[in-house]
Amino acid sequence: LPIRLPATTSILRLSHIPGIEESQANLYQCLLKRFSNKKNCAPFIRPRINIRQVWKNMIDNHRIQFERPNIAELKKENTVVDLHFHSYYSDGFNKVETIAEKAHDLGIGIAITDHNEIRGAVEIDGYRDIFSIPGIEMTSREGTHVLIYFYQIDALEKFYRNHVIPHMGNDIMSSTALEMEEIIKRARKFKTVIIFPHPYCVVYTGIQNSYFSQDRLERIFSKVDGVEVINAE
Repeated sequence: LPIRLPATTSILRLSHIPGIEESQANLYQCLLKRFSNKKNCAPFIRPRINIRQVWKNMIDNHRIQFERPNIAELKKENTVVDLHFHSYYSDGFNKVETIAEKAHDLGIGIAITDHNEIRGAVEIDGYRDIFSIPGIEMTSREGTHVLIYFYQIDALEKFYRNHVIPHMGNDIMSSTALEMEEIIKRARKFKTVIIFPHPYCVVYTGIQNSYFSQDRLERIFSKVDGVEVINAE
């Protein structure tokens, strides 16, 4: 029995459950509780409920869904730039040459924002026919990521040399020794735009996690310029 659940249903609180199989009993009980006071629902929900279909409906109907953007239409009135892209210098798969070719074919700009690394950003800056924005995705001591964009490539190189390399962890993907507030403070010594990526991402890489108290979060948010929303997870 396919069921479209209202946005207010308490079942949405089960969204953290990793697998359908282990949660079927609990989900079934929640459904019965939800509809048990409705005489026209309980008799046929009990024997015929399709847990997998219910779960699929929840995922399909309660997540913001985005279609592939119409780049040609967007470019009529906007400058289109992919502002969060990783190269093979950190955890990406593509060489800068490949990234540049794709950006050129699409007619868009690109910001290579590798984790605690700038070789990709410096390299793409050398392509005169590609609009690029110098950037880096730093990892704070807390394990949380922050995107920092610069207006000039030499400013990024200076920032990296003086404020990143001396505080690097064991490898590119490790946390630096700087707490989030300190990273922001140092980045503000330059002309920059600071954005929190994937705020709800797991394992503390998103800013919206239990490591930060609400008071601390409010202070931190007041110091940055924005939050990534399409890639919120």
